[in-house]
Amino acid sequence: MGPDGQSTLPGIRRALERDTRDKGCRVVGQPQVPTVTQTIVIIEQGSAIREQVLSHSELGQHLYACSSSEEALELLAEDKTVAVVLVDGDLPGVCSLTLLREARRRRPRSLGILLTSSRDYELAQGAVNGASVFRLLSKPCSSEELDLVVREALKINSLAHDELKVASRLASARESLEGFTEVLEGRSAMQTASMQRLHELALTLSRAGGLNEIAVAAAQAAVDLLQVSGARVCLKNPHGEGEVGASAGVVRDACSGADAVDAGVGHIHREVLHSEDGELGELLLWPTYGPAVGAEFPSPRDRGKLNLIITSTVVAVGIACRRGELDAAQQATIIALAGLSDQRDSETGLHLERVAAYCRVLAEGLMANEDYQDYIKEQFIDHLVRSSPLHDIGKVAIPDSILLNPGKLSLEEEAVMRTHTTIGAETLAGVMVKVNAHGFLAMGRDIAHCHHEYWDGRGYPRGLAGTEIPLSARILALADVYDALTTERRYKPAWDHERVVPWISALAGRQFDPDLVAVFLKREDEFNAIREHLKNGGELIREPSIEASRAQNPTLDAV
Repeated sequence: MGPDGQSTLPGIRRALERDTRDKGCRVVGQPQVPTVTQTIVIIEQGSAIREQVLSHSELGQHLYACSSSEEALELLAEDKTVAVVLVDGDLPGVCSLTLLREARRRRPRSLGILLTSSRDYELAQGAVNGASVFRLLSKPCSSEELDLVVREALKINSLAHDELKVASRLASARESLEGFTEVLEGRSAMQTASMQRLHELALTLSRAGGLNEIAVAAAQAAVDLLQVSGARVCLKNPHGEGEVGASAGVVRDACSGADAVDAGVGHIHREVLHSEDGELGELLLWPTYGPAVGAEFPSPRDRGKLNLIITSTVVAVGIACRRGELDAAQQATIIALAGLSDQRDSETGLHLERVAAYCRVLAEGLMANEDYQDYIKEQFIDHLVRSSPLHDIGKVAIPDSILLNPGKLSLEEEAVMRTHTTIGAETLAGVMVKVNAHGFLAMGRDIAHCHHEYWDGRGYPRGLAGTEIPLSARILALADVYDALTTERRYKPAWDHERVVPWISALAGRQFDPDLVAVFLKREDEFNAIREHLKNGGELIREPSIEASRAQNPTLDAV
């Protein structure tokens, strides 16, 4: 508020418009990222962050800069299009996390970006556990990095708007089903059963975890409801090549699409599945009767049911795709937080990438062992690779005097260092509660907690032994130690691969799971190839990495 009690918001806007005109930038334009009207709010003293954002002026449909929390909150109260809130964490007298929480309370779909030069653990933990911080960036931050993060935030905000529209369409589809049920009240039991089956389909699709489950449910519903002998649903994978397909009933030929129709394989009816974004896939139907009978397919009665199956399937695919994109953004946020310790000690190079690759080799090798075939599936390997970067997330709480000490740690310092396992597990457990998510986060919690346990029970923090140690943590432990020994650290030179192999072999049944050591010995050439390909400084787009080990004696353990 100004001294006369009037709102300062118009003045803020006019001043910013003058400033950006002087710089040759636009306050109002056509953004390349958002699909809805979106506002970016910057809260800082000075103009450093604003100038970085304006250097990519095509981002901003509306861009406002505020020098105090009061001005920002006033803007948030008036402007319903706020999508991104950037806060300078070094503002004097302002708790940045409190400010972002209040911004999120006023505009629940807005995403907060915090830029800070602080290495305070409580700040990092508050960012992890709270839903108000979308990204935590360390200052100084390049314009390119800030541009990428702002673009991602705008996209996620846009996806949230899209998901609301998708949910509205699903609600409309359900209302149509309810209306259809009312029209058919009092008719035959078979028609009533059809309506119940359509409701079951809507419920199943709303709970589907992926495209495969959607395809299975839609194909089976088509067979149950449409007087067909077989049905096949093919859905395009929006995140990669190929498609997902599922069949029900008797499908007389595996070919799909126009090829099947052109080939004249029986009598095939084809429906293309469309959304606002384009073609999603197709539904192929094999009627129980052929065209020679002269019967119309689908009949007018069946056309209504077919349209409802198609609409429900398209809506479910849209929700699944949005959910997958949001899951990927959540993973990127957590892994970025895991990289905070790497900003304090950057000598570990491409450690995260190498360890993830080693974990995949070990898990795939273990799949060949019949004792593990019921346990290790593709989803297990996917979660393992995604969660492996989180193994040392607890090191953000370890003081620099200990984490960066090149010498031998005292007993007291070693005890502090070992707390990174429990801190990491507790941090990830808190995230799981906040975001109501499990999957790779649950595996990441197990890995963070148990990757320093030994097969013979001599490890820490709980002294677990054998299969008491989660399999994911046993895999990570071997991969982590191999990388620690074969890379140079301030306290030791790198070992040759040929020196590490017999050393790991000798620790089978002591430090490492014997089955995993057997896999390692069979596939050690793959480890060496990964090590050579991903040497420090290799040309690779990398995730932030975390120091994996600090050996009191590098032949014994990676701390």
